[in-house]
Amino acid sequence: MKLYAFIFLLLLAGQINANEKTIKVAVAKLPFVSETLSGPLPDVIASILDAGGISYQMDLFPFPQSLNQVAMDNYDMQVPIIESPFVDKKALKYELSNTVLWQLPFVLYTAADRPPLAMDNLKQYKIIVSLAHQNLFDFPTIGVPKIEGAIKMIQHARVDGFIFAAATVDPVIDKLKLNNIRRTFFARLNVKAAFPAGGAGGEIDLALQKGIDKLKKQQIYLSLISGWAQEYQNWQPYKKY
Repeated sequence: MKLYAFIFLLLLAGQINANEKTIKVAVAKLPFVSETLSGPLPDVIASILDAGGISYQMDLFPFPQSLNQVAMDNYDMQVPIIESPFVDKKALKYELSNTVLWQLPFVLYTAADRPPLAMDNLKQYKIIVSLAHQNLFDFPTIGVPKIEGAIKMIQHARVDGFIFAAATVDPVIDKLKLNNIRRTFFARLNVKAAFPAGGAGGEIDLALQKGIDKLKKQQIYLSLISGWAQEYQNWQPYKKY
């Protein structure tokens, strides 16, 4: 009987281990916030997942490739991605979390030596965005692979405008001391996680919310995201540099 009991416990332990899953998280590589896996963005995501009781493996990808990883079902979760109010979620190749990680002000960057753009009619202009955001607006956009290259195009007035998160672009402007940039508030958007289509991210989504709630209860969540989840700051590079 002792032998049978021992075998049963071994089988049970094996079943438990088989049911435990380490999720694969694709993190978008972005200037300053996630240039490495020890950057502030991966640190915040790790804190949320730890608080939510999730075992995970993180890998860094160029922004568009990070989204492709969940669209192709190679990874269980991607961060970060905006929730666009301009498109039907059903048209996306991935699913968005219900959990809002934080909110970010998005800015329209234009050349200061050109007239300001008409915000109510952006479809008439040549607007560039990240390749990962190319289908998230209700006007035509051109996808570009790198943030630094995009803002340099604005500096030299090669296109009309560039839309992206201020928290990522502003440090690039500051680093390069770009002096021909005008900033105009575009929208404050929800930042979420992306999952493969088909509802596979439901449990992870619940764990994300659990982790955020726990960190908020411990009164440390706001300090974790304070480096970028701020209100829009109305400053102008062409006046500063």
